[in-house]
Amino acid sequence: MENKKRIRKKSIGEAELLDLLPKMAIFPGEDKATFEDLRQALLSDLSPATPYETTIAEKIITLEWESHRHRSLRDALIMKKFKQLVERIFSTKKITSEYENDRDRALSEYSLALISSNEKNKAIATEKLKELGYTPEEVLSEAYAQVLNLTWAHEEKLAELELRQRRLYDDLNIVKRTRPDSIEDADILSEP
Repeated sequence: MENKKRIRKKSIGEAELLDLLPKMAIFPGEDKATFEDLRQALLSDLSPATPYETTIAEKIITLEWESHRHRSLRDALIMKKFKQLVERIFSTKKITSEYENDRDRALSEYSLALISSNEKNKAIATEKLKELGYTPEEVLSEAYAQVLNLTWAHEEKLAELELRQRRLYDDLNIVKRTRPDSIEDADILSEP
């Protein structure tokens, strides 16, 4: 019987492994730098030490980003409907403002102010809305109700993604617990 030489493949490093894994698609409105920051933070926290652990960690990161994406899409649907409802309220009621001669501008300004992060403008627009007999919470509640059938798909997907993440996290912990301990200062012997 002929002796066959064992050919050992050189193990790949983490950088080469990451090149082999599919890249996460960044959709319009998403920020690649934010994804990379999240990715680095989670990789640091998950601390994968082997190629297989890194693969599992990358899957967890992908699922986390998808969860973020579905929350953003769901929220965008609700906010769009909220803005439409506010514009309808302002357009069907008499509003008084510094834009008296430009009703369309007033509608747009107030509608945008209600969803902005500028607290002063938001307070002014909220007061105008209250003068017309509505609160932002009432309008938001109606907006949510009107897009519930559209947001439900995102809610179901979020539940699925969270379950998959938990399973992968459990898998990663099992793989880490079964990882052989490395021995410091050990001599590595080559096969004859």
